[in-house]
Amino acid sequence: MVEVSNYEKLEKEFEEKVKKLRQECEHKELTGWISYIDETTYLYNQTIETKYCENCRKIRKKRTKCPQCDGYIDKRTWIRALVTEVNKGILFNEFKGIARQGYALFCNNEKCIKDFIESKKKKYEIYIETFKR
Repeated sequence: MVEVSNYEKLEKEFEEKVKKLRQECEHKELTGWISYIDETTYLYNQTIETKYCENCRKIRKKRTKCPQCDGYIDKRTWIRALVTEVNKGILFNEFKGIARQGYALFCNNEKCIKDFIESKKKKYEIYIETFKR
């Protein structure tokens, strides 16, 4: 039998204490909005913003902006979409068929997704697969 190292024991103990703290915490004081780039939405430069509890560091709120309407979207309502853009090669020196793919987060409005596709149609063939919560 492999003996658990001191580090692993301490790590497990820490995780259990944090879990208990977060369960018992009332989350009364939140940080301001803290921004970061989600590696899955880098293609459309979407910044995710979060608010943490000051006491236990649990994420309490998460939002981003819709790439089409620029309105704020709460994590509970956003639609995650896998977007594939295939270049039509209409501009000089562009290679036809080169694709790029990435995720975008849209508000819960089908019109935004349709308008997004329409705005890209001239240059790209657009394929979107959406994932609702």
